Amino acid sequence: MSSGNLLPDSQRLFVALKVPEPIGYTLQNECKQYKIGIPFTKWTYSEDYHITLQFLGDTESNRIPALCEVLNNVASEVKPFKLEMGTWDTFGVPEAPRVLYRTVAGNTTRLECLQQKIVESTVELQFNKEARKYRPHITVARKYTGKTPFQRDLLISSSVETLSWCVSEFVLFTTHIGSKPMYEVVEAFPIKV
Repeated sequence: MSSGNLLPDSQRLFVALKVPEPIGYTLQNECKQYKIGIPFTKWTYSEDYHITLQFLGDTESNRIPALCEVLNNVASEVKPFKLEMGTWDTFGVPEAPRVLYRTVAGNTTRLECLQQKIVESTVELQFNKEARKYRPHITVARKYTGKTPFQRDLLISSSVETLSWCVSEFVLFTTHIGSKPMYEVVEAFPIKV
């Protein structure tokens, strides 16, 4: 279970929402069309599509039970909610973006509430709070490598229907750098109805 330069008996962890398989399949098909004309160094493996809620970093394995306990408590305090696939966008310099992603729409208020509860509960366990404002998204590619400036107008959604799903759980992922899929579920936390 090697993940780069981790200390022995530790894992690189984060809390996230998995993108349901049918949504991921549609997103993967859209990305196949973009790969032809929009060069990025790395395209996300379809099974790795997710919405990060809290990055935890390198974590000693003996801390995982306490982490899972507080995450179970969070799951018991929230209700399921609906999300939708949003628009295409980028992070970084507009001419050479570092990340291509899909935004998230739907009940983003409930999503942000869930994210905040997770952050508050993990900070109590001495995990660091992200300094940047929370911007939920699904990363699909990294590091634009085109010889000409990136053309944002190429990003039009090929989906004719609204892609929506019900969020009924979140997960604790561990990272396996260089593997496909790269993320493995450590534990899932069902959201009580």
